[in-house]
Amino acid sequence: MDKLLDLVRGDFPDCEATHLFEAGIPVYFVRMQVEVMEPQELTSFEIYFLHAIALGLRTREEIAWLLGLDDRDLITPGASLLKRELMMQEPPSPQGSRLLSLTEKGRAVLGDRKAPPVPVRATAQVHFNVLTWTPIAVEETWSVERMEKEGLCILPPARAERPTLGDFTIKEVDFALRSVPYFRENRLIQLLELKKVTPEYLAPVTVVVLHDRNAQEQRFAVYRNGLLQRGESAVLQRQFETGHFQVPGDAAGVAPQPLDVPKTLPSPLVQVIQRMEDNTSVEQQLHAQLLSMQTRRGETADRLERLHLEERIARLEEELRCNHEETERLHQLFQQNQGTFLRTEEHRAVLERALKEASEEIIIISPWLNRRTCDDDLCQLVAQAITHNVRIRIGYGITERPGDADAGRNRSNAQKVIRALKTAISQHASAEQASLLDIQRTGDTHQKILVCDRTFAVLGSFNWLSYRGELDSQYRNETSILLREPTSITELARIALRGWPQ
Repeated sequence: MDKLLDLVRGDFPDCEATHLFEAGIPVYFVRMQVEVMEPQELTSFEIYFLHAIALGLRTREEIAWLLGLDDRDLITPGASLLKRELMMQEPPSPQGSRLLSLTEKGRAVLGDRKAPPVPVRATAQVHFNVLTWTPIAVEETWSVERMEKEGLCILPPARAERPTLGDFTIKEVDFALRSVPYFRENRLIQLLELKKVTPEYLAPVTVVVLHDRNAQEQRFAVYRNGLLQRGESAVLQRQFETGHFQVPGDAAGVAPQPLDVPKTLPSPLVQVIQRMEDNTSVEQQLHAQLLSMQTRRGETADRLERLHLEERIARLEEELRCNHEETERLHQLFQQNQGTFLRTEEHRAVLERALKEASEEIIIISPWLNRRTCDDDLCQLVAQAITHNVRIRIGYGITERPGDADAGRNRSNAQKVIRALKTAISQHASAEQASLLDIQRTGDTHQKILVCDRTFAVLGSFNWLSYRGELDSQYRNETSILLREPTSITELARIALRGWPQ
């Protein structure tokens, strides 16, 4: 994510990124019949045939004698030349012979030494972008089934209906086919018929929500494979301004959120946590500055500017080193008080460990659920814990509030996860054990909590059941504290269960 945000800063120097989320752009895979002008190649026989007519030989028999061929050998090239209108055959004479002569096209061919192109029907394949309402080159896409399983936000289409032939222009289709060798070599002249129109999705794309510091307005930037999609960004901006699109509730904040530290923790420990959070924020800023300076150093050819950048880079590297050393010291102090800070990529393993090791109860508070994170492997771990008589409580549902623009998608995602969990449990557990799964909508809670028995608990910004935390292009910095002190664990469990019916 840091690499993407650096691109965003370069593309939008007057804006600050506030949130980002993954989404899908609705498209149609379109197979259409078209007509192109296809260059023609003449065979040696056909060229000799035309030259012989130009020399005054008017019958097939005469031409065969000149070329030393059997008369039957000229049937195929003769028919081809007639079909291409390069020569013509006069009406039969009283003797029954039919004289041959060159047409204007045939004489032009002998002058240019190449055959004129002819219209040929062909099949073309493009994608039709429903957000921008334009054809684009065929790209790797997700099926409707995969999109439903992953549960990403769908960017709003420009129109609700399917595209028809009238929505395509020759110029736009020709541009979409520019990377296909056949259509580079043959000129597109007509769009004839749509043969297949199938819904798909360009996914995942990353939408970055920006704050324009000058205009004090919200802006949107759509990125795909690290490239800014300017057309899609402009359309999404218009959709937002006309009220047809809102930022989804599960969009990840770019700025780290402060931890809601339990009041039962000792005051010195709270201070350590807050100082570590501050250090993490400072380190991210220093990393961003360092990356920017290194990029500028590689681009400048001015010697004095380069020396200045070298000095600035050295200072930043020293600040980073000092910050890292202090963070390590605070980590050690925190661990002495039975606590640990978790990096983003460590959360999934902690969740899986809880499901494998718990003996009594697991509490998970995660405002959002999706099948991308709650995959079959995780559902199986939940089912196995249930068969060991472990009660599992899951609280979710912040964006199912009435009026929430993304409520439908979040409700659908949650129901898919609940069905998958119940299906996995039914395959392994008894009906009595199945009742140990307790899933509740907990309203407006924005907490992210994991409690395993009263052995350990985790509190932080990590969405346990809607983000995997993998080291990929969508990686984002999430911070949590893992607690082992019994009093704090009990207090955190009490906070987590506030939303449960008593």
